Amino acid sequence: SFIRGCTVWNSFSRGLSMCRTLGLKVDSNIFYNILGHALLVDWSGHGNIIRNNIIIRVSGAEGLSNPEMLTPSGIYIRSPTNVIE
Repeated sequence: SFIRGCTVWNSFSRGLSMCRTLGLKVDSNIFYNILGHALLVDWSGHGNIIRNNIIIRVSGAEGLSNPEMLTPSGIYIRSPTNVIE
């Protein structure tokens, strides 16, 4: 499976959350004005490939989880078995 050439604008809680995914390709997408993490790769995801994505303007907001509120990130990875390019 893949997510390719999509745009996510003005998301109120994460741009894309990958939980229990195996071998998903996230390629050439744009994430703009995201509250919380733009891409969250959970500990249960393995073998995913994330490449050529553009992430612009990530910020925290009240009501999100503590890491997302205080230090939101473009790509937040909990599993080292994924490929980020």
